[in-house]
This record gives sequence, structure tokens and C-alpha cells, in this order.
Amino acid sequence: MSAVTQNLPNETQWLKIPADLIEEAIAKKGYAEIKMFGASMNPILSEGEKATVQLITDQKINVGDIVCFKLDSHFVTHRVVKIKAPYVTTKGDNAPVLDESILLNKITARVTAIENCSIPLQNRSGSSIQCPHR
Repeated sequence: MSAVTQNLPNETQWLKIPADLIEEAIAKKGYAEIKMFGASMNPILSEGEKATVQLITDQKINVGDIVCFKLDSHFVTHRVVKIKAPYVTTKGDNAPVLDESILLNKITARVTAIENCSIPLQNRSGSSIQCPHR
């Protein structure tokens, strides 16, 4: 599950926000900062860590990309492990099993920056994942 930031006077607070609102924010601005909940993407994305996700407009998704999609009321951030068009299979790096396959067009965004990552990262699509605090 993920959350987005909401700017309040003199502070930024993390709020648990429904997946529909996260998708709406990404669609309007083209990106969003989200906060990770859960341990499925450990060690690359730990609970409480912030990541920037960017709207996918070209549907160029590759195995190894860390992507985001809505599943029920949750916004899931997992790694692509298999593509068999028109389906994509994802898995949390720390999860014991694969997720159910979803339609490629259900992928909303790709992780482009991780706040506290300690190693250089790159999505398999060739786009770098920025590590600004490394």
C-alpha cells in the first residue's frame, strides 16, 4: 500500500489515501511522491520510505521495472517479473509468491526515485532510478 504527501502549513504529512486518489494525482501532475507501507519490496523499498513514481505514457514496461498499479483499494508497488502481452506478472522482491497477472494497461506508474536507496539502480527500460540522498 502507498500514500501520497499533502502539504499542510509549515509541514508535510503522510496520509493513507485511497488508490483512486493516488492515481488521480499521478494523472494530473505526471508524477507523485508516495510512501511505502509493508515489507513486500524490502530491501530496496522499506516501509516508510518515500519514492517518486512517474506516469507511464508509452506503455514501454520491461521485466525488472518497479511499477505501480491499483489492486482493489490498494496502490501496489512491485517489480515486473514476466510479460506475456497483454498481461504483466509482478512480485514484491521480498514476497514468497508471484502476484496474479494483470493487464498491461492497468500499470499506472514507474518508480523513478527512491529517497534513501544505498545503491545505484536502473529500471530495465533503461531509465535510471534516482537516489538523491545517497
